[in-house]
Amino acid sequence: MTIYLGNIQPKFIEIPVAYGKILVLFSDFATFTFKGTGQNWAYEDVIIDIRVARQFEKITASASLSSIRNVGPSVDAAWAVNNASAFILDPGTIRFSAQVAISDIDGYLHGISYQIYALASG
Repeated sequence: MTIYLGNIQPKFIEIPVAYGKILVLFSDFATFTFKGTGQNWAYEDVIIDIRVARQFEKITASASLSSIRNVGPSVDAAWAVNNASAFILDPGTIRFSAQVAISDIDGYLHGISYQIYALASG
């Protein structure tokens, strides 16, 4: 299944680098609620679209857990961000995607933090 969070405008900074390029760093938190289903791993894909004004040449991303919760007794409970990626969906949109996972019947994942690193022509 998919957790689609729509169009989000994360915080960003632009850093001039060599040869007229600009490194743009996006960073933010994505909040949602994803509940575990049992002792086996349950997986979801978190997708965020980001509207941008620049044309990017290269792009990469990372993500980490930012908010987890366990309601009852915890027996081998686990939470994970298994992967994160970003790509140019169209000339004005970056799509960020992360696979998250929970192994616990009463465990919740309420959010992740994410970073996107994009190289643009000046």
